[in-house]
Amino acid sequence: LFNYNCRLDAASLALQKSYKSHATSDAVRDEKGRLWMATDKGLCYYDAQVDSIIRIDVAPTFPQHQKMRMIFDLEMINRDEIWLGSMRGLGRYHTEENTFSLYREEDGLVGNQVHYMLSTSDGKLWLATRKGLSLFDPETERFHNFGQEDGIVNTFFHRRSGYQDSAGKIYLGGDQ
Repeated sequence: LFNYNCRLDAASLALQKSYKSHATSDAVRDEKGRLWMATDKGLCYYDAQVDSIIRIDVAPTFPQHQKMRMIFDLEMINRDEIWLGSMRGLGRYHTEENTFSLYREEDGLVGNQVHYMLSTSDGKLWLATRKGLSLFDPETERFHNFGQEDGIVNTFFHRRSGYQDSAGKIYLGGDQ
């Protein structure tokens, strides 16, 4: 984890001991100022008050899904929920309750490897996976899936390869 000081135009390595061997793929800041990080070791956050990284262990909740620890993407739709795009599905972490929910193909998700997420202004989530595209409504907990029959040429989307422009158009990177 690196810190960058804009005034000094200098970067420094921070928390090397407590954060060793965590490949970070995404980060979001919550209203309390915590910096939440998606890593290859799971969900972590930086607590500036104690100057350390706190790891949130999902394994006790999902012992059958050890690879849930590999998180690719994060989205924060409201102040106490973090959405996790992972190797094993879509995760929902309630920060205040310290509880997890997991959504997988058997729940309606088009593919379990969620490589990219994008939240909409109405609180829904676009999910780019290895098998296609899903639109998830957290209120109803329902998925609407899109594939080749809907005009999606490529159903394999790469990690962290999406963008939404100012007009609301979504761009996703894939194999074709």
